[in-house]
Order: sequence, then C-alpha cells, then structure tokens
Amino acid sequence: AVRGLAILQHPERLRLRGGAEQCGTAVQQFGAERPMSQAFYDVDGTLYDGTMAHCGWWFLWALPDRAQRVSKALQFCVALPYIGLLASYDEAKAAACLGNLVLRGVTVEEALCASEAVAEGVMRHAYPEVIQHLKTLQREGSATILLSGNIEPMLAALGAHLGSAVVGTTMESVRGRYTGKVVGQVCVLEGKREKLLAAINPIQRQRGAAERAGLVGVGNSVYDVPFLSEVPSTAVWVVRPSQRLGKLADSRGWNLVFAKVRGTGVRLSAHNKTGRLATMAKAACQSMEAALLGIYSLTGLSLWMFVPSSPKPIDKGVQ
Repeated sequence: AVRGLAILQHPERLRLRGGAEQCGTAVQQFGAERPMSQAFYDVDGTLYDGTMAHCGWWFLWALPDRAQRVSKALQFCVALPYIGLLASYDEAKAAACLGNLVLRGVTVEEALCASEAVAEGVMRHAYPEVIQHLKTLQREGSATILLSGNIEPMLAALGAHLGSAVVGTTMESVRGRYTGKVVGQVCVLEGKREKLLAAINPIQRQRGAAERAGLVGVGNSVYDVPFLSEVPSTAVWVVRPSQRLGKLADSRGWNLVFAKVRGTGVRLSAHNKTGRLATMAKAACQSMEAALLGIYSLTGLSLWMFVPSSPKPIDKGVQ
C-alpha cells in the first residue's frame, strides 16, 4: 500500500490513443466553495454495461422531430464503423465525431428532452453495486460528479436523476441550437485529469494525490488511469477491469470489489406507472421505425451489390 501511495504522488502521463497531450484549462463548472469530499465516476462501462455509442443511439431515437430522428439514425448506422475504427487510434477524435453527428442541429430543449432516454437506457443496464456505492457516498456527505468523455447534453438527465454534477465534453450552441463543435478539450485521458483537477477544492489541488483525503475515483478502463491517479490509492475503485488494468490496479492497491459486477439494471425512482407505460409505447414506436430503417437500408444495399446494371442497348447497325 505504501508503494502504491508513493507511485500516486507522481503519476505518469500515459501515452494512449488520443488526448494524451491535450492538457488545457478545464471548463470551470463549480463555484468557489467546493467540498473537500468529492467522488468522481466515469460513466460508460463504469455505471452501466455500455458505451458512448449506446448513449448516442438512445439519444437520437428520442429526438422529437421524426425526420431529424430518422436522418440521424441513418447517418449513425453508416458512420459507426468508421467511428469505432477511429476510436482504436484516437479516442478524443472519435468522441468529438460522435458528438458532432448526434448533436449537430439539435436545439438545447430537444437535447434536454432526449437525454431522458439516455438516463433510462443507462439505468436499465446499470451495475446496481456501483449505483449503490454512489448513493452511499452521497448519504455520507460527498458530492458526486459524473466525469465522462461523453458529451454533456446527453448526460444532463442522468446527472439530475443521480443527484450528481456532470463534467464531460462541452458542446457549442448558437442561438439555442448546437453546432456540433467541441468547446475546449474532449474529456478523455489527460483532458479528463485536467477537468478533475479544475473541479476539486483548491486546497486539495495543492496536495499530492496520496494526501487528498475525501476524494474518490471510479473507472473501468486503462484510459481512466490519468484521472484515477489523482486520487488516493485506497479510494480508487475499478469496475470490470481488463487484464491490463487489473494488473495495474493490483500493483497500486486499488479496490477490485466491482471486478465482476453485472449490468442487471436499476429502476429510476422518479418513474410512475403512467410514465412507464408512455415509455414502453414510445419504445415500441421507435423499434418499429428502427426496423423499417434497417429494412430500407438492407434493401438498398442489396440492390446496389447484387442487381446487375442494365445492359447497354445493342446497336442495330452492328451485325
């Protein structure tokens, strides 16, 4: 444990895919009076069994404008393989690309409404033990922050349901409509570390990581190591780690209690019976739209691939 604390006093800068040197000034989202006890939770893969792509899909299918919804769904299906490939090389660019695709042209009000679907989706696939951990820390007086590379408008409702602040990738809006452009840095890797440091109490910031009593960090990926390294080793929790992260966590004395949790889901307490029925009806309509969109896309692709082009007319003058 002592060895782990010594390592955390001087955390190294990991050179990982994208964002490794994107250390700018994080957006200030907290007032001058910041609590000494704060718990930072990554979202995708940490609070629930899913990825940014899942959030993006839930979000765009909840947009109120049908034409916009179908158009973005088609763009999403076409672009997703490219975004997935890009993420293997540069996670920051992939997150920015996904945010641009999902949010461009959407009004602030529409985004807030659609973020409810993201909250529902996350909680349907949530890790109950991790959610309980968050709630327990809140009861003990800690402020909880969702620290994610995901775009902030998609996580607005989730933060409200969990009573947590949201610190993510900030998106530009002009006259009440999102442009799809990222403001500042994407909240991944070193960018996520910088946003954590900007969010904590200035007194805590002046201390070494091992001396920041009251801070808690929860993540699931080796790409969360930069921000987890700013938290005392005994207060770091790792969710379903990969083999690489598991070895690192074991060497640093990080908690592995959540190593085998399952995303069985947690019901949102704010939902009543009427709300659940409305959600089920809306989901059924969206499923039908998704099925029709899939049939349309597959039909078009099949025609393009397998139907031969029309033969050239025979010149009657040629014998």
